[in-house]
Amino acid sequence: MIPTTLRQRWAETDMRGWPLRLTDACLLGVLVAAPLFFGGRHDLGLLVYSGLVLTAASAWLMHGIVTKRRPAELYPTANVLVIAAPLLLMLQLVELPSWLVGAVSPPADDRLVAWGNGAPFGGWRHLSFDPSATRASLATLLTHAVLFLVVAQRVRSRDDVQRLVRWLGIASAGMALLALTQYLTGAEQILWCVPLTHRDPSRAAIGTFTNPNHCGHFIALGAGAVLVEAVRRRRQRATPAQRRRPGESAVSREQQLREAAWILALLATGVAILLTFSRGALLAYTVGLLVTITVLARAGWVGRAQLVRGAFVLVVCGVALSLFQYEQFSRKAGGVSVGELDELADTSDRMVIWRANLSAFFASPLVGYGAGTHSQVAPLYLTESSGVNYTHAESGYLQVATEAGLAGVLLLATAIAIAAAWCMRGVLHSGDAEATVLWAAISAALAVSLFHSIADFVWFIPSCLAPVVMLAAGAMRLSQLQSGQPQRAHGKAWGLRDAGKGFLGTAMAAVAVLLLVGPARSSFQRDAYDRTNVAVKRYNESLKARVGRDNAESEQRILESRVYYTDKMIEHLQAALAVCPSDAQSQLRLARQSLLRFELTQAHDGGGMGLANVRNTVYDAQFQSEQETAAWLRRAFGDDSQLLWSARHAAVNAVRLCPLQGEAYMILADLAFLGAGQGADTMLLVDQALRLNPHDGAVLFDAGKHKLLAGQEQQALTLWKQAGHAPGPHRMKLASVVSMTLPADEFVAEFDPDWRLTFAAYQFYKLRGEESDLHALATHALQCAELNEQTELPNRAAHNWWQAATIHQELGDTGQAVRCAEQAYRLRPACFYIRRGLAAALFRAERLEEADPHIRWCLARQPDDSALRRWLQDIAKHRLALPGAERRPRVASRPSLLIDHSTNTHEPTPPE
Repeated sequence: MIPTTLRQRWAETDMRGWPLRLTDACLLGVLVAAPLFFGGRHDLGLLVYSGLVLTAASAWLMHGIVTKRRPAELYPTANVLVIAAPLLLMLQLVELPSWLVGAVSPPADDRLVAWGNGAPFGGWRHLSFDPSATRASLATLLTHAVLFLVVAQRVRSRDDVQRLVRWLGIASAGMALLALTQYLTGAEQILWCVPLTHRDPSRAAIGTFTNPNHCGHFIALGAGAVLVEAVRRRRQRATPAQRRRPGESAVSREQQLREAAWILALLATGVAILLTFSRGALLAYTVGLLVTITVLARAGWVGRAQLVRGAFVLVVCGVALSLFQYEQFSRKAGGVSVGELDELADTSDRMVIWRANLSAFFASPLVGYGAGTHSQVAPLYLTESSGVNYTHAESGYLQVATEAGLAGVLLLATAIAIAAAWCMRGVLHSGDAEATVLWAAISAALAVSLFHSIADFVWFIPSCLAPVVMLAAGAMRLSQLQSGQPQRAHGKAWGLRDAGKGFLGTAMAAVAVLLLVGPARSSFQRDAYDRTNVAVKRYNESLKARVGRDNAESEQRILESRVYYTDKMIEHLQAALAVCPSDAQSQLRLARQSLLRFELTQAHDGGGMGLANVRNTVYDAQFQSEQETAAWLRRAFGDDSQLLWSARHAAVNAVRLCPLQGEAYMILADLAFLGAGQGADTMLLVDQALRLNPHDGAVLFDAGKHKLLAGQEQQALTLWKQAGHAPGPHRMKLASVVSMTLPADEFVAEFDPDWRLTFAAYQFYKLRGEESDLHALATHALQCAELNEQTELPNRAAHNWWQAATIHQELGDTGQAVRCAEQAYRLRPACFYIRRGLAAALFRAERLEEADPHIRWCLARQPDDSALRRWLQDIAKHRLALPGAERRPRVASRPSLLIDHSTNTHEPTPPE
């Protein structure tokens, strides 16, 4: 039974206030809790964000039903935008006649040669080229729209707007403190417990985001609010005595603490922005503070003395940071870590993707290619291959133009125009200083968002856009209050129309949640796939370092680990697709891994047939049906033959879900022998892959193979030359093929290989054993290193010199090997494998005293390296053998500020 006292308290409680409190709690959670899940970029975080908005909408609907209070009116333009934007994405998802799709979106006809009447896949019937991604984008957009509606209804007074601004300041300061704590403690995981697969969180202040730029942007959004609150507390302390009540103390301790807290919060945001090492975030933060200070000055809240003191504090913080870590800051200030090759290297890379987006926009200007399709659309219009997967356009404006066309640009321009109009009218025509101060924080956040989106994709991070949506709703309401417009419709009774609006908003949020449940559930398996994919690479590299690269035992263990990890990745992908079968990327990954697993099985068994031999055998046998082909494959390979059928099935699904995946067509071309037509559509599939990924190295290499099989030798050679200059693991396959057909000097003259392909080719020409081939490649490698030092980033140029040193060392040219190794060390003194290579070169050149400090430096980081220990022992014996037992003093290595002296002893778990 319930105790009597609890029943009495429950009966005395006014339940009418709970829906309003729950609404406020959810809105605060959008600013504070949702960013903890990778800023909402992760599918689980996006679901949490949508769930909070759904709960807020439901609570607000309940509040309206309980209080019978009619909802406030919105500006007509805001209503139109809230309805029109989701309708545009719905239009992209609706099935239309293929001829209409081709008329509205010309690339559907020009690029999709394998689609249409009489083509293998029929006609494409969506304006979006990746409906699954567009559905996720629609869910996000619906969530933003409902959030705007809820905040616009919840905010009814200036105090409500002030509370919203204060919440944003708290969220910004909290993220700054969290980011600083993680960075200063050297945390290698988000929140000290969540790993990032492709980034080291200890290298910058990253908070709970996947990118320091986005963390910096979130902090910059609330910097104006923090400054406003700090100035407000300062002014309250400086209130004249005649305005105080009789007997009231000049300044209470609580006021002092609050003032100090907001000032420290402002300092924390500034330091955190600097430690993100993001130029874009720093500029956006500066823009936000400038806008805030300008409006505060108009309100009379900031004078010249405050401006001077603020500037002094910023200068002191900047100088202190520079003295503490100047070299690291100068190398990272561009927003990109120098050591990470998968990041955009400099502004020229952004120009490449910007030009591609402009080309894409002009090719399909009406409604774009579908929200969320940028990663699939970009390869169609890139003019070169950089090895970067451009998931976004590095510009919010260009990405909207590409994905939504003129319709999306018009909606975006309208939204920006009306929000700017609200802010301008509020700042210029506000006669109240308190209202002007609120406009300062709102205008600053909107300016930060608009400015940073010029060169980043912050709008596509839910937690970076949600504060802007909330402040835009607050700006609309504050504008209505300032203009004296009635906040609610005529009449006092709650009617069916009001209930219908509330239920419609709640239904929109519910639809968004339903669309996100499947991707969120499958995200755990996709994360496991990513972790496994990284683990196998790290394990194989560590195994090569311990056992040796040219070692039969090492190769066998690497092969076993690849089989083990590939099975794990297939399991993860199958589990993810069981929950969310419409994920086109996971379908393609499953096709790729299934095909790889079959090849690994044949290599592991020894003497097994590779895919090329299987294809030739099937063609020679001239089977009359798929059943005959399947029966032979089952007899020849047993259960492993199912891998081929699984790969084909997944590739077909990938193509039907997203027709822009060129790799999927190439897999289907490789497996065309499984069909009844004996590969009749092979060249059509190859041509389709080339049209979609004309600069992808793997596609170019595989297309060259098919051209060669078809007797088109010159076209195959042309494709392979292009593939040789494109980054990617296909270079090893290309080098293997070329080494069996061309002498090295002809290979250098014909392909003009860069340093990556040169080193790959050297590994295979070494198996041929021709000294002339190896010396030709060594000379070319040296030329590449000298040239690339002027054109490449320092880390890439250093790697080039290291490869040249390795080649000359193996050829016995120790003098040239030492020279190349020293050049590599000069460019990257903190890189372990380069420092070890220099130590090895000096040791073999019998320059033992010079090798000693490098050996000790490496041994401190890899104490289990037996070769390093042996070299150190030999140096000690050499010193003892000197005449008169003279011992030269050992040269100690000088510690560098760039070196992370902590050692990482964690290695991936080897296969069982």
